[in-house]
Amino acid sequence: MIDIFAYPDIHFPHGFLWGASTAGEQVEGNGKSYHDDPETAPKTSLHGAYEFPGKACDSFERYKDDIALLNEMNLSLYRFSIEWSRLEPEKGAYDPAALKRYLDMLRAMSGRTTCTPVSSSKARNTASFKKVPPWATTTSPRSPESRSFITLYKALRTTE
Repeated sequence: MIDIFAYPDIHFPHGFLWGASTAGEQVEGNGKSYHDDPETAPKTSLHGAYEFPGKACDSFERYKDDIALLNEMNLSLYRFSIEWSRLEPEKGAYDPAALKRYLDMLRAMSGRTTCTPVSSSKARNTASFKKVPPWATTTSPRSPESRSFITLYKALRTTE
């Protein structure tokens, strides 16, 4: 890791926002993505045999602790990704508990950070996504329409 304070010529402008970023696949785990399905998961990795991700560091359950750590570090930004395979374990079937949890996470961050950007996916989809050719049709689970925030919003409205 680079120690930026070892470089006296580096200056950050007044109001510069420091933040952190995580990806659901790296911090949540969930056992529902194609990376967790023996039929669709990779067989090898760059370092040899593929290891299943498991629960990672379980941020999905420990998000309040994670937000507290962000606050202790006085960070202004926190970007996280939604683990889509958790939200939609099967095409068109949304998990109300997962939807509620992501809303709870956003509510917990409200007022604590300057900005909370959210990305919809960072490569982890359900196994059914992997089995369909990408962008095959608008009804394909991998089409932009089926993975949009409009779809998520509609699903959220039916659970609240």
